Amino acid sequence: MKSLLQKTTVFIALVLASFAGQQVYAQTYVVDPLPPYGYGTTPYYYQDYSYYSGGYDQSALIQELTQLLQQLQSQQSYGGSYSYPYGYYGDQYTYLPTGSGYYDDYYYYGDRHLHPDVHTDTAKSVRDDSAELKGHIHMNDFNNGIVFFVYGQDENMIEDVERDYDTYEDVKDDEEHDDFEVERVDRDLDGDDSYEEKVTNLEDNQDYFFVICVEYDDEDSDETLMCGRVQDFETDNSNNDDEPEADTQSAANVDNNSARLRGEVDMNDFEDGKVFFVWGEDENQVEDVEDEDRYTDIDEDGDDLQKEVVDNNLDGHDSYDLEIYGLDGNTDHYFRICVEYDDNSNDETLECGDVEQFETD
Repeated sequence: MKSLLQKTTVFIALVLASFAGQQVYAQTYVVDPLPPYGYGTTPYYYQDYSYYSGGYDQSALIQELTQLLQQLQSQQSYGGSYSYPYGYYGDQYTYLPTGSGYYDDYYYYGDRHLHPDVHTDTAKSVRDDSAELKGHIHMNDFNNGIVFFVYGQDENMIEDVERDYDTYEDVKDDEEHDDFEVERVDRDLDGDDSYEEKVTNLEDNQDYFFVICVEYDDEDSDETLMCGRVQDFETDNSNNDDEPEADTQSAANVDNNSARLRGEVDMNDFEDGKVFFVWGEDENQVEDVEDEDRYTDIDEDGDDLQKEVVDNNLDGHDSYDLEIYGLDGNTDHYFRICVEYDDNSNDETLECGDVEQFETD
C-alpha cells in the first residue's frame, strides 16, 4: 500500500509540474495523507476518485489520473489558480498565474491581505523657513486610512514612528516643536492617492527629516501604522539667497520663416517669476534687454525686437519652448530667455540667459 501511495503522489507531482506557469481555471488537487486516498477536480462537479483496499486497483487509479490530466489539458485557455492544502484540514496556499495579481509570480497565504504600500517622496520647494513634503499611499486590501506626515529635526523619533505608535492621535500627542511635528492630510483614504503638504515656520540652515504614514485597521481589526522610508532635506540659509538662473538653449526646427526657441529657468530661492523670450534681427537690442527692470519696460521694434511671455508665475524650475513665425528668410536672428522677479528688496528685476543665434533658410 505504501508503494502505491508513493507512485500516486509522484504521478500527481508530475501532472502539476507539467502545468507549472500555465493558466488553469480553478483546478484543485487534493491528496489526503491518510486513508482513504483520493483526489478531486473542479469545475467537473468535484467527483472523487478514491483508492480503497479492495476498490480500484493500481491500473484503474492510473487510468483515472490520466483522465484527470486530459481534463486539465482541455482547460488551458482559462485563467485561474493552482491550490493545494497545507494540512489535513484548513486553508490553502494558492499560486496565481503570471500577471493576475499585484505581484508577478508569487504565492500568498489563503486568508492573508495585501497591506498598504507607503512611499515617501523627496521634498520640493525647500526654502529657509518652508518646504513641500510629498508622498504616495495605496491602501490595497484595506480602507479608511488616516494619512499624515511626520517631520522635524529629531531623526530617531521620526524613524521609530511605525514601531512606537499605533494611531495618528498617539503620534500627535507627542509633538515637540521643531523636533517632531505632525500634519494630517487625509481622514478616510480608500484606494490610492498622492499628497503634497507645505510646512512652514521651519528654522533656516537646518537638517529636517520626514515620513508619510497611514493608520488603518488590520485584518484582526487592530489599529496599526504603516510608514514609508524617512527622507531628509536642508533648509536654506536666509542670509544667502540664490538668484534665479536662466539658460538659453539652441533653436530647433528652423526653416525659412519660423523656428522654435528653447530655454529653461530655475527660480532657486525666489518665486512668482514671469518667464519670457525676446528675439529679433538686431543683436544689440536683444543684448540690452537685461538693462531693463520689468517686462513691460521692453519696447518691441518690428523685426529687430519682439517679446512673448511663456509663464506668469514660475516657482521652482521649468523648461520652455516657443514657436515663432513670420521671420525673414536667409537672415540671422538672435534670442534669449529671461525672467522677471522681485529681489530681496522687493524691487522688480530681470535675469536673462545668454544670447543665442540662428539663420533662417
